Amino acid sequence: MQIYKGNYKDVMSKIVFLREDRNYYPCIVTNFYFKSKKYALVPIEDIERYPTYEQASNRRVFYKSRIYVQ
Repeated sequence: MQIYKGNYKDVMSKIVFLREDRNYYPCIVTNFYFKSKKYALVPIEDIERYPTYEQASNRRVFYKSRIYVQ
């Protein structure tokens, strides 16, 4: 895995990885905040667990400035 340093437009709605300690978790990029320069990431696991719009509020969202790609 390597840190992504490209344009935010290239990873929007794509699968990237969130790093927690030495583990990498696949997530989808849902938003980018310019002022704080952070990505909003939703884990794939949560999307599969809560697939409908009504259940979307149960999904976790992580705000990270570093994301990883393969």
